[in-house]
Amino acid sequence: MNFNIRRLNNFEGTFKVPGDKSISHRFAMLSAIAQGRSVASNFLFSEDCLNTINCFKQLGIEYEIKGNEVHTYGKGIGGLKSPNEPLYVGNSGTTIRLISGLLAGSNINCIINGDISICKRPMKRIIEPLQLMEAKISSQNNDGFAPIMIESADLKAIDYRMPMNSAQVKSCLLFAGLNARGNTKIIESIHTRNHSELMIKQMGGKIFTNNMEILIRNSQLKAIETFIPGDISSAAFLIAVALIVPRSEILIEDVGINKTRIKFIDILKNMGAKIDIHANEKKQLEPIGNIRVVTSDLKGIMIHDVSEIIDEVPIIAVLAAFADGVTEIHNGKELRIKESDRIKSIISNLRAMNIKVEEFDDGMLIHGNPDNVFNCKFESYHDHRIAMAFSCAALRSEEASIMKHIDCIATSFPNFSEYFKGNIDNI
Repeated sequence: MNFNIRRLNNFEGTFKVPGDKSISHRFAMLSAIAQGRSVASNFLFSEDCLNTINCFKQLGIEYEIKGNEVHTYGKGIGGLKSPNEPLYVGNSGTTIRLISGLLAGSNINCIINGDISICKRPMKRIIEPLQLMEAKISSQNNDGFAPIMIESADLKAIDYRMPMNSAQVKSCLLFAGLNARGNTKIIESIHTRNHSELMIKQMGGKIFTNNMEILIRNSQLKAIETFIPGDISSAAFLIAVALIVPRSEILIEDVGINKTRIKFIDILKNMGAKIDIHANEKKQLEPIGNIRVVTSDLKGIMIHDVSEIIDEVPIIAVLAAFADGVTEIHNGKELRIKESDRIKSIISNLRAMNIKVEEFDDGMLIHGNPDNVFNCKFESYHDHRIAMAFSCAALRSEEASIMKHIDCIATSFPNFSEYFKGNIDNI
């Protein structure tokens, strides 16, 4: 399926975006091993999150969907059963990495597999530390990639200094630590997104943080009721459109503004973006606020590290294309092993827009052109964030543009095109 995209002359209104994908995944998993019925409202019903739910259904957990709520009937740690068939995670790297940690010490025997993209993404980063915890986990083909095999094992705690900045790897080991003997300590070099720590704590888990160190003990979790805030990574696309489309002003309500997720906003402000965040002071699991955005004249900047904005780099690159001056992005090798090689995917689509761009091993240099006029066929490379980022770019094209292979958007933002009805249509 493709998009046909026509120029948007202004973008105004008040919006809400779907629930946060990272938090929805973690709720579906942790509520499964909590005691009793947990409820999350504003759950994200994307393909990725539904694949997580389906995996736990195979493990013996019952879920009930009521409107935008998910009710989980948790069975406690040790209450899962081995599945009769391999667990299928689809395109979700979060699912395969986090569920591996949770199942490694859960008296489970299983195989975990995914789509073609998942089978190309590195899994040694979770297999090796889990093996240090005495997990019986391996790559089925002995190549460090999915499918992953897990056998029942008793885990021991470890001290582990993270060799890369990855919330997925950190969360995998935290989930394993819930079932391990002793105190598992994880040491980060930067603060990656902390949704796992917050939810484990809310569920009564024995977890403690001290600057860059996280300590977790064997814990029995309790059921919770919670609201999942709007996904800041989805809001990023609406923010970008408002910044580059003339005469635009929008308000996005009830967005997650966790400090480990809003580096993107700081970068946009450095580029000259007119953005205001108003926090909701009501106490809740995750900080939530409203974001107001106004059309802005952007300028190019230097971005030295993308570890805190890995999901937003595609849309930042699009904004850089419409900025005055040069934007340089470095320390982004992780972009090479996402749903696509995002460095190559971004550069290919920018060149289709007649934007001058230089490729580095770990990033790119983009020569912005605020007055660029173009119409072209974009390629998603079956990567949801590439598809949405360059669909946003096409809203500035003088003539209709095409975005090819947009089915992948359903993995994170199923109703993306509805925000631009009349300008983005399926063909």
